[in-house]
Amino acid sequence: MLVLLELIPKWALALLLAAALATAGKLEWDSHETARELEKKEAYVAQLEATIANANAVSARVHAENEVRVREATDAAARRQRDLMADVAHADDELSRLHALVSLYTDNAGPGTSDRTPADHYTATFAELLLQCGERYTAVAAAADGHASDVKTLVDAWPAAKAPVE
Repeated sequence: MLVLLELIPKWALALLLAAALATAGKLEWDSHETARELEKKEAYVAQLEATIANANAVSARVHAENEVRVREATDAAARRQRDLMADVAHADDELSRLHALVSLYTDNAGPGTSDRTPADHYTATFAELLLQCGERYTAVAAAADGHASDVKTLVDAWPAAKAPVE
């Protein structure tokens, strides 16, 4: 093998040695650059993972707050519904009492209607109309209160329009 090396001119060997050293240096440089790039990418991945973990924590906190808000709004709606039902029952009781009172005064002529005067008929008709209006008013008021309660529930349960704090 030494014989073959003696056949190669010295300048060619020097050139080959210089090329080999340059290639080795370039490979060493590329290796360090790749290591630095890898460190940069690992730091970037760690930063992304921390950002994702933070976003997940904020999302969980906001979700928990929303659940509490919805539960509180639902509980308040149930209380309002119970109160509304009590008010409707009270209004119905009052209407029944009024109906009994009106019946007492309009039925004073007895079972026969032949001895009633036209004024008695008008009074009885007016009283019946007034009672029907009262029943209708109670039904409309109950429906309106129910709708108002539904709107209040939605407003109370709606998420706040604030940006999450990181």
